[in-house]
Amino acid sequence: MKTQDCTEVEFAVRLLGTSTERVVYLLGNVSELGAWDVEKALPMELIECQGEESMWRATVEFAVNTNTLEYKYVVKHKQTRELVSWEGLPGNRTLTIALGNNVALGAASHQSSTYTTPRAPIPGPREAKLGNNGNTNGFQEWRCCRTNKEANPWWEVDLGKEYTISSIHLWNAMTYHEQARHPKGRPPITSKASTSIPSPPLWVFISKESLDREADSLMNAQAKAATDATSVQAITIDRLFDSRVRSLNFFVPGDENGGGRPDSTIPTVEGRYVRLQYASASSALQFAELEVITQDPVVSLDRKEAPHTISSLKTDDGFYGISNSLNGDINEYVEKSNKVALIRDDYIRKSIVGQLTLSYLVLTPFVHPKNNIAHVWRSYWRERPPLTIGHRGMGRSYYQVDGYRLALTRENTLASFILAGRSGADFVEFDVQLTKDQVPIIYHDFLVNAGLEDKHAGAFGTKPETYEIGIHDMTYRQLTQSYTTPVPHKGNKTQVLQNRVKKHWARLQGDKKVMSPRRGHITRDAEKDNEEEEHHLVDFFPRLEDLLKHVPAEVGLNVEIKYPDPFFRATMRSSSQFAINAYLDKVLQCVFDHAGSRRIFFSCFDPSVCIALRAKQAKYPVLLLTYGSMAPQVMDSRMTLQFATNFAKMEKLQGIVSNSNAFVETPELAPLVKKDMQRVLMTWGDQNTNHEMVQLQKRHAVDGVISDNVIDLINQDKKLQIQAK
Repeated sequence: MKTQDCTEVEFAVRLLGTSTERVVYLLGNVSELGAWDVEKALPMELIECQGEESMWRATVEFAVNTNTLEYKYVVKHKQTRELVSWEGLPGNRTLTIALGNNVALGAASHQSSTYTTPRAPIPGPREAKLGNNGNTNGFQEWRCCRTNKEANPWWEVDLGKEYTISSIHLWNAMTYHEQARHPKGRPPITSKASTSIPSPPLWVFISKESLDREADSLMNAQAKAATDATSVQAITIDRLFDSRVRSLNFFVPGDENGGGRPDSTIPTVEGRYVRLQYASASSALQFAELEVITQDPVVSLDRKEAPHTISSLKTDDGFYGISNSLNGDINEYVEKSNKVALIRDDYIRKSIVGQLTLSYLVLTPFVHPKNNIAHVWRSYWRERPPLTIGHRGMGRSYYQVDGYRLALTRENTLASFILAGRSGADFVEFDVQLTKDQVPIIYHDFLVNAGLEDKHAGAFGTKPETYEIGIHDMTYRQLTQSYTTPVPHKGNKTQVLQNRVKKHWARLQGDKKVMSPRRGHITRDAEKDNEEEEHHLVDFFPRLEDLLKHVPAEVGLNVEIKYPDPFFRATMRSSSQFAINAYLDKVLQCVFDHAGSRRIFFSCFDPSVCIALRAKQAKYPVLLLTYGSMAPQVMDSRMTLQFATNFAKMEKLQGIVSNSNAFVETPELAPLVKKDMQRVLMTWGDQNTNHEMVQLQKRHAVDGVISDNVIDLINQDKKLQIQAK
């Protein structure tokens, strides 16, 4: 019931399966539901149990300042109180707690235009009625209303009569990543100086009369609100980058608490029409649900007066669905009655017939305030057009295949990542590893050529001697202060020719003398050059933290964890610097500290790292990288496509990222692999520099393509779209 101090809500849910050893708990974003701390979750009461189905119920009193809820159901072991399973829904369950009735629900609504999409899984129009149908899940694009990209788009609902409005709640569309890239992107939540243009102001107009719907409707509504505030009220609302809901609370006459909320500073407002409108030269208006709450008496369709309050509010959430919404541990499905057949002693041979090596993995928990099950995305991947992913940003800058041009900007730098996003890449892929002092940096190779002298040695006319050293053997300061160059890669014939031309350039120039470096003391110009070089080297080893702060948040990130393999780098792998728990915890610490609401997925060639990444956190998907070999591998079976698909299914990974050779040679293989795995399939490799090969893979349902030629691929896609029109 609703009192002066609290709101009482009754929750109910059904659980499938035996409930003898399990208890259902409520977990949510408010202190009454544990504030996403599993240890503080609220236990529910078992009401009824019939066969394999049980009913659970809990009644909770919420503080008066609670507007909206996000929550989910979790299951713990009855005796140990250990977390057994939880709901992995796209977004969480939601509930609006307000004094009054939602008069916008099901009312007549209109919008300035209607966006229509051919995209799976639900192609069709995103009509205005989707904005007030009672569904607040903004994580699914097809459940949100949306206008076309136009000037000052608007959405409006007719409440049927004038009401005194006590609160308005706007549930956002959490699909910002599907919007156009720059310059219409939204700024990163962590960036102080954004590289994006912020989203346009959103106006809320509450009017007693129907508002103008012409091209200058925004200007007319603003002018009317300025001259006649009793007829039209105009309010602007800000958006937090990753907030799900925005609320406006109004002062209600006769309510000592000011509308029941402590922040009811907006004066009383009355109206029949509520309009949302962007002030923008070109943008699309998209949201999940608009709720308009009033404490006035409301007459229902059967002419009965609806209750004035929400006394004894009840919510029945149906089933805790194991097959669809659960993302629990595999042990839950293992029956205790399972037995292992033993081999009779007389069948055992007396001689050794083979050798079997079994390894084990000891994991420690990753503890972080944001590492909870508030947002679980690791097993959710929505149907969407295939992703175009920039390899190391804009692509490789040191060597390329088949005559394709090198990337215009240096690979694995902030500039390369930002430019890839501006060019239209959906994601960028990069490699993360740790320095000796445990700083996560972005660099591809394990080794680097480091000079024995410092970087200023060149000013004295000397060339520093270099030797190969591991990134893990140098601190971040040493990396940024030393003279460093990449370890050369084996190039193709074209690159060999280029290197020989560089070597003999002086001879090719004829008798022209090549100027030697100036000897002597460091001049001011030399100091300036060295400072510029120092800045360049810092950029050459960007920190993961810098990327998360400065690369626009609408650019998705594929974080590949660099980890030495057990065959070719066994000694490096066994060093203390690569202790798997400490190594991954440092990377995860940085991601959870600075990622905000970014789209991120992890990948790695090492199966143990993939297992650990999935076990340590529940938020981000994990994919296994593989060479995708179709032939059996005697030395390392992990290189085969068969191992990768079986491993992804067994460990419940989100999917695999395979070399594209097999899928280019046999395109029909892609849908077969996806059908077998029931998971995501992406590709990488030299074949992905060719636009025709990329299109071939996309036509055969590959979910994403990582390419070193991303800008040319996007430009050719644009040409095809123009030709199609």
